[in-house]
Amino acid sequence: MTPHSDLALKFEHKWSTRSIKDGTMKQVNPYDFYMLGRVLEPLCMVQPHTEINDAGLSAMVACRQLNAAISKDSILPVDTRASAEDLMGLLIRVFGDGVQDYLPVFWDEKSSATLGSEAENIRMAAEDFDTLFRRQAAKIPIFAVEKKGIYRVDDLVDRAEDHLPESVQKRLPKQARTDITAAGRCLAFDLPTATAFHVWRALETVFAAYYTAITGRTFAEANVKRNWGKYIEALVTAGADKKITANLDHIRAEHRNPVMHPNENVTADQAFSLLGIGYSAITQVMQAIEAQPYAEKALGGIELVEVTLEA
Repeated sequence: MTPHSDLALKFEHKWSTRSIKDGTMKQVNPYDFYMLGRVLEPLCMVQPHTEINDAGLSAMVACRQLNAAISKDSILPVDTRASAEDLMGLLIRVFGDGVQDYLPVFWDEKSSATLGSEAENIRMAAEDFDTLFRRQAAKIPIFAVEKKGIYRVDDLVDRAEDHLPESVQKRLPKQARTDITAAGRCLAFDLPTATAFHVWRALETVFAAYYTAITGRTFAEANVKRNWGKYIEALVTAGADKKITANLDHIRAEHRNPVMHPNENVTADQAFSLLGIGYSAITQVMQAIEAQPYAEKALGGIELVEVTLEA
C-alpha cells in the first residue's frame, strides 16, 4: 500500500456504531478503534523538524476519526471524549479551522516550514489521549455474543421474525411481532427465561386472533376468563382445529406454565428449542386464521391482556 493510498483509507473510513433498542444498547465495530489508533500514531511521532505539510495531513485524518469517535453514539467514557476534544482543538489551532472540515488549509507547496515547538504540544496531547483511553477502555462494557445454533446474532437482534414463512410475516399482528423481536434479542444476549416468556406472549396474541377470526369477537368481548386454559376451552367450543387446540394445550402444560413460576428457570438450550416450538405453533395458527370468516378483523390488531395462571 502506498503512503497516499494508506492516507486515503484512513481519511475515508466511516464509523459504524449503531443503536439498538432505542439507543439503550449499541453495536460497535472494533475496526473503528483500530483505525483511530492508526491515525493517531503519526501524531505521537512528530518532531520539531517534521514539515507542516506532512503533519497537517496526519492532523486532517485524525480530526475526521476523532470527530466520529466522540459523536452522539460514542461509547467512549466522558473523560476520554474530553481528551479527544482537547486534541482536536489543538490540531485546529495549529493547522487551521479547515482541518476539522477536511480541508488542507495548511498546505503550501512552496513552503518547507516545520512544526518547531508545536511538535511537543501535539505529541503530548496525542499521548495523553492514548494514556487515558488505555486506562478507561477496559471499563467500557463491550461484550462478544456468540452465534446461537443456526442463528446469526444480527439476525436474532434485527430480524427474528424472518424464521417465519413470508406469508405469515406479512400478516403477523403488531404485538406478536414486537414479542418475537424481543424473544430473538433475549436469545442473542443469553436471557433464556425471557426468551420463552416473549415467545409465549407472541403465541398468545396469535391464538387470540384465531378466536376472533372464528367468532368475530375477542376473548374479552366473549367474557372468557383470562388464562390459557380457558382460552383454549373457548377455542374448542368455537370449533377451532383440534390439532391446533391440542398443540396449544400441550404447550400450555409442558412449556408455558412452568416459565410463569418464579422457581423455574429456562436454560439456554431449552430457550433455543422453545423458540422453534413457538415459531411452529405461530405458523400453524396464522395459517388457520386465513381461512376463517373474520380473518381481516382478527389480523387488524389484537391487544395483549394480562393472564392469570391457572393452578
